[in-house]
Amino acid sequence: MKNTNDSIIKNYIKQVLKLIPSTYRSRLQTELHSSITECFHDTPELTVSMLQEHFGTPKEFATEYLSGMDGEELQSTLARSKKQKRILSIALICLLVLLIPVSIWIFTEGDRHVGHFYTDKINYLDTY
Repeated sequence: MKNTNDSIIKNYIKQVLKLIPSTYRSRLQTELHSSITECFHDTPELTVSMLQEHFGTPKEFATEYLSGMDGEELQSTLARSKKQKRILSIALICLLVLLIPVSIWIFTEGDRHVGHFYTDKINYLDTY
């Protein structure tokens, strides 16, 4: 029973988190999990309909959660998230632009300075 309740709770939280910006997910996940377990800790067989009756559908919950936030805070967080993604993308592109010529140089120039060595087989039985 407990295992079924845990899977229902995890699935509900997962659906809600998909609809929330990534910067708020960790905080919401802990808050929502504690709220659900607090409300339904005595319920032996939790159903999805019971969960949605109390908290609403994942879409309704996410909408209500975001609408309850300060508008300026939400906008600044979303802008910061977009800026971070843009900076990361630019950094990865620069890294690739640098790595491609360096790897080509290593493959073409690296073999030029390698000397060729050979060994003579010495038959130790012939020396005695």
